[in-house]
Amino acid sequence: MTEYLVGMVVVMMMVGVSFSGESSVIDLFLSSVETGFNRLSSFLSLPL
Repeated sequence: MTEYLVGMVVVMMMVGVSFSGESSVIDLFLSSVETGFNRLSSFLSLPL
């Protein structure tokens, strides 16, 4: 029963439900992908 509840909490966090005002896991993942893409594109545009 405990494993089921923990699994449900993980799924809820992945879907987008957040607790105590924190951002969801999907929002955190998407913001990190955006940051990485911005850094890569700025690195590729540097004149070498």
